[in-house]
Order: sequence, then C-alpha cells, then structure tokens
Amino acid sequence: MVANVDPLQHIYAEGFGYRSAVDGPPKLIILIGMWLLFGPLAVGAVSMIIAGGRELLSTIPWIAMFLCSIAVLYRVTRNYIVKSRLAGKSGG
Repeated sequence: MVANVDPLQHIYAEGFGYRSAVDGPPKLIILIGMWLLFGPLAVGAVSMIIAGGRELLSTIPWIAMFLCSIAVLYRVTRNYIVKSRLAGKSGG
C-alpha cells in the first residue's frame, strides 16, 4: 500500500478500499471491520434523527448517512454470505 500525501489521491485510495470490501472476495475480517466501521455510524445516525425531531433540514444529512451505512453493510454481508456459499459448493 502506498501512502498518499495528495488529498485527492487519498480519497481515491479510500474509495478503492471500500469498493474492494463491497465487491471483492469474501473475508471474515473485512466483514467484521465494515460492521465495526459502519454499524456505529448507522446507530448514531438513528439517534441524531430521533433527536432532530420535526426539523427536517437538520435530519436530512443523518437520514442520508443512515441509508448509506445500511447499504454498505447490506452489500458487504450479502457478498460474504453468497460468495462463501458458492465457494463451499464448488470446493465440495
């Protein structure tokens, strides 16, 4: 892995890491890491939505964060389960 000093390259490298986690081969450590990263974000977003009450403008970013976190967790978990099952069938 290469350390990036350029902020734009850092963003590209981070995005590549997330894409690899979502679409790459299933690894349990990746699944656990993504849940540890995005699970608390989803929970925190829900608490901020509840705390925001009826102020829609203050809750829109939190709703977006919640939906993005859930989407990433769903994709990573589905990828792990499906590809693990396929690997088990082809290996046996």
